[in-house]
Amino acid sequence: MGKSYPDRTNATGVWKVNEISKDKISNGNWPGNFSIGTPPGGRGMFGCGRTPSNTDTVDFITISTTGNAQDFGNLQSADRYGCTGSASTTRGLFCGGGTNGNIEDTIDYFTIASTGNATDFGNLTGIHRSAGAFGNQTRCILAGGSNNSDYINVIQFLTIANTGNGTDFGDLSVKNDAGSSGVNSPTRGIVMGGIAFNNRIEFVEISSTGNAIDFGDLSSTRGNVAGMASSTRGVCGGGRNPTFSDVIEYITMAALGNTTDFGNLVAARCYVAGCNNLQRGVVAGGLTPTIVNTIEYITIASTGDAADFGDLSQARRYLSGLSNSHGGLSQGY
Repeated sequence: MGKSYPDRTNATGVWKVNEISKDKISNGNWPGNFSIGTPPGGRGMFGCGRTPSNTDTVDFITISTTGNAQDFGNLQSADRYGCTGSASTTRGLFCGGGTNGNIEDTIDYFTIASTGNATDFGNLTGIHRSAGAFGNQTRCILAGGSNNSDYINVIQFLTIANTGNGTDFGDLSVKNDAGSSGVNSPTRGIVMGGIAFNNRIEFVEISSTGNAIDFGDLSSTRGNVAGMASSTRGVCGGGRNPTFSDVIEYITMAALGNTTDFGNLVAARCYVAGCNNLQRGVVAGGLTPTIVNTIEYITIASTGDAADFGDLSQARRYLSGLSNSHGGLSQGY
């Protein structure tokens, strides 16, 4: 007789206490129901941005449906743009960002299943905005960005379940800014694009520390892009160099190599934000050159053009996205 109790990939059957306890102790989480193909949850959040003035607005969507974003709450400090977001299944972090003439080291966190305003998490290793972010259930990792006077190549990590300050992880090969996108599998974090980054793609192993390693190249140099990922495929959409782009392209994260064409956004735009569950990627906001509230979606496992999803609560650019069901969360919770 085959086992009928749940494990880290299947929440159905008779609950066997020692297996549930082992999963909680070993992995810091409860098992997910991957028999239906996606982690529980599926909530995307979009925070901060410019309207053109800076904002502390945070919206949320249910990624598996379509419709307009709803109000979630507000950031805990000053109105900001260029924040960087990542999440576990329970907690979402918005990190850093710019205010009027300043760059922040602030880290805000939200409990994703509820709504409400942010709570202070800690501080980054230094001030920055517009970094690439990725992670898994345990870690949020931020790579590159700007400290207001220069681009940076710093990589740092946060332990999502614990409040506290950032810790050094390593470095990118070059200084990078202007909206690189971070995508991830459960084990590998990947930074794609960025104006100062040329068309480079680099990766790190999330559970370790160390410098980033060359992965391949985008089809062209561009930054201010949106990143989305299943557990196997990383997708990059939009951006500019210097003209606005509607290009969507993808990589297979377990391999190395250059991007492959995926399709196109409904309209060319930059300063966009991305989030996803394991099936669907979502691109929100941006500049066309008009600041827009547009939300579009793609089906990650296939290729093709984006389709209309709905609208943000306010038109804005330089916003950040995260979700509680991204590609880094597909191996247990």
